[in-house]
Amino acid sequence: MKDTVQFVYRPNTTLVSKGRLPWYRYSRQKTLIALYFTSRIIKNLKVPWVVIISMDSFYKALTKEQRNQAYANRYNFDHPNAFDFDILYQRLVKLKQGKAVEIPIYDFTTHSRMEKTQTVYGANVIIFEGIFAFYDPKIVDLMDLKIFVDTDADVRLARRLKRDISERGRDLNGVLDQYGRFVKPAFDDYIQPTVKNADVIIPRGLENVVAIDLITKHIQRELNDRLLHFRWDLARTDVGEGLPSSVIVLEPTNQVKGMHTIIRDKNVSRDDFIFYAERLSTLIIESAMSELPFEDVTVVTPTGVEYAGKKMSQQICGVSILRAGSTMETGLMRVIPDVKLGKLLIQTDPATGEPQLHYLKLPPDVQNSYIFLMDATIGTGAAGMMAIRVLLDHEVPEEKIIFLNFLASLQGLNVIAHAFPKVARRNIITVDAVVMDEEAVEHSEERPLLSPTKDTEEQLPWHKRWRKPHLGWMLVFSVNLSIISTAILSPLVQLVLRIVCESEYIKQGFSEVPTPEQCRTPSVQSIASQYMMWYTLLMGGSVMITIGYLSSMSDKRGRRFVFITAETGLIISISLVILTGHFWQILTPKFLLLAAVIDGLMGGIIAINTACHAYIADCVSAENRSFAFAAMHATAFLGMTVGPIVGGMIAKATSSLLAVFYFSLSAHTLFLLFVIFLLPESVSTEQIHASKTNQASFSITSIFTPMKILHQIPEEQPGDKRPAFLKRLSLYLLAMIYFIYKLTTGAQNEVVALYTAYCFHWTALEQGFFFSLQSATKSVALVLLIPALKWCQTWWRRRRNGGIVLNDIDERFDDIHDRNAGRLLDTLLLRTGLVMEVIGFAAFALAAVPSLFYAACVVNSLSTIATPAIRSLFILFVHPSQAGQILGSLSVVESIGAILSPIWMNSVYSWTVHYDAPQTVFWVTTGLFTVALALACGV
Repeated sequence: MKDTVQFVYRPNTTLVSKGRLPWYRYSRQKTLIALYFTSRIIKNLKVPWVVIISMDSFYKALTKEQRNQAYANRYNFDHPNAFDFDILYQRLVKLKQGKAVEIPIYDFTTHSRMEKTQTVYGANVIIFEGIFAFYDPKIVDLMDLKIFVDTDADVRLARRLKRDISERGRDLNGVLDQYGRFVKPAFDDYIQPTVKNADVIIPRGLENVVAIDLITKHIQRELNDRLLHFRWDLARTDVGEGLPSSVIVLEPTNQVKGMHTIIRDKNVSRDDFIFYAERLSTLIIESAMSELPFEDVTVVTPTGVEYAGKKMSQQICGVSILRAGSTMETGLMRVIPDVKLGKLLIQTDPATGEPQLHYLKLPPDVQNSYIFLMDATIGTGAAGMMAIRVLLDHEVPEEKIIFLNFLASLQGLNVIAHAFPKVARRNIITVDAVVMDEEAVEHSEERPLLSPTKDTEEQLPWHKRWRKPHLGWMLVFSVNLSIISTAILSPLVQLVLRIVCESEYIKQGFSEVPTPEQCRTPSVQSIASQYMMWYTLLMGGSVMITIGYLSSMSDKRGRRFVFITAETGLIISISLVILTGHFWQILTPKFLLLAAVIDGLMGGIIAINTACHAYIADCVSAENRSFAFAAMHATAFLGMTVGPIVGGMIAKATSSLLAVFYFSLSAHTLFLLFVIFLLPESVSTEQIHASKTNQASFSITSIFTPMKILHQIPEEQPGDKRPAFLKRLSLYLLAMIYFIYKLTTGAQNEVVALYTAYCFHWTALEQGFFFSLQSATKSVALVLLIPALKWCQTWWRRRRNGGIVLNDIDERFDDIHDRNAGRLLDTLLLRTGLVMEVIGFAAFALAAVPSLFYAACVVNSLSTIATPAIRSLFILFVHPSQAGQILGSLSVVESIGAILSPIWMNSVYSWTVHYDAPQTVFWVTTGLFTVALALACGV
């Protein structure tokens, strides 16, 4: 695979195009090459993990008098005395040793050194650029290759003008005056004489392509000569036999053996495996705690008696080697709830077998803490050695690193003990030691040590594999439930119109049943619109009261709890609609509103939709989550395509609107039995325990409690460098967009049904065809449009990065790539969907004939790609155990929108229909979606 670097020059930065290969040997010797020159020659180097250090960062802090001279362009910044060469030398020495350093940040607008610094770490190649790079002999001696790029004086002046005016806030006259007073004399007196120290002089600057090509090839050849075959060397290293005496193994008590028996059983369930593995991790952490220093302390008990005890004298930091090491974080947080966490992503290059450092994130002041370095297994020890080396490079004392593992091979333990004896001095805590056989060592492979493999799962009985939670359950659930739910959509509006029309005729003294043509009057339309408004309003208000509780309980008691509760409510609600349809003269039409209240209080479709998304989030990775949501939405819209037609055909065949509700009642009853007896639970026992531990108690009266999660500190995401307040702002903007979305679409179909019955004289069958077209278009959009946009995104990123996606060595396991690529795609889908909403609703308002209304429907339906994107973006910001809670907050927003949507949409429609301008509601909706599109630009 060809490696390329998309070059963007920034001083004091690290350029990365793939994982960093080992820069040391198992004997702790480091391999590092340092290059110093002033140019953008790095563009042709194509070497990953390149550190660029600018000499401009090492200007001395100015006194008040010197600062005044600088403001007046009278201070000489181009004299050697203006630079702090001592600090510069110290930083370069540490960088060449492979350690992390803090680079000063100089503010040229205030002419002062800022308090904050910039951490620079991870150098295969160090590039030092500056006008006095060859002035100090100590610094010159550090250089492996010294290059002087000779550029014409006019070009140097032009570059100086561009830099100082655009980047340092200076004016033209001041720059020219300073150039003549200080810069030109400094070049002649101090810089030109140092050219003799250069190994290579490149005339004509960057235009000399031949010279640059020769230099870059020489550097690449030197790097290839120093390349380490690290993992292969480790596997063949003779470091002794047997378990190192310093390694601590948990005492094999009956409890430990019992838990090992469970997790090693090929028939173990997923929930039990996770639960007992995390119990083991808790025991490991507790054992590691006994290795920490404690100091004496005396406390006073509640009875007034002094007690001489112990307290921890050092702070602790947990660092997990992704991904397996993160499985031990739960055990660590159980023992130390407020522990600081860091992460290292080290993966194996499938082509060479070498470990590569892809990502690191360490807490501040890590050098002052005891480090619990966590990895589930030790094989050859390559990843563990790289992780320890990173910690040592960040000034963590070797004796403060405690390596924690579930399982380890003797080879890996001996290699680490040989290379880092202080780390291994009673500091490696392991549950079990496993010997790799000679054949495994020969091929650098290990036996499966911890997690069940695919082969193991295939050995399970077919009925146990079939009952595992996966996306397929929700696809089946979604398509059938959509058919059932949408079959009654148009019949419900038609039933309300019929009841209102007959009620009005009875009030006027007529005894005969009115014809459909006699019901198409503005007065009947207005009254029916008010009924639908109250029906939707009461349902939305009721949902808002309980959705937070149900969403919280879905994390604490499982997704099936929500499905069962909501399905029961739907069965009761539909039964009340049937009773009202038969006996409305006795019960009055207002009895329909009771059905809406019961449906809402028990969650209804909103709760089921929320639980479906949470179920999928439990089973699908972050990168594929938006696609999984899209697949569920596609099957839902497939059901919505069939449902209205089924409802219309049942009503036409039986000449009874209530026959559709009997069909829906029977189907919901079957689905309730399906959930109770067949649907597997997606929430593991451990997740339920974590949810009960982490989430605050929820009161059913606290309607807005789920919204608090929008204000919490967002979950840390590898690769996302935005500060927390910007991530939180994104959550707020997403919530506002989702609110506008539900505010404008909550009662859309009811208004469309009334509008088409009034303007185009459509019956339930024609409306069924319209809603089927709407759902079919949405299904096609989710199946075809989202993958097309994904392809476009991948193509654009590959083109931007010169033919490869960064960190493309192993996309299947690179969590940084997964989450960032998913976030970018979701943002694109959101904005594209909102554009379609704006165009579609404007087209609804302008459509004067049914054919144009159908065309507007197609455009508007393409906007459905935004809905899975919003939910996927929300889930990215929270811990997996809070998926139900964050989706519950969305459901509260959805409920508020469901309350307000029928109020304003039906009110606007009811008011404007009297003035023969019913399309006004579509123009208002267009304006609201325009606002949402503007907000989406800030996400």
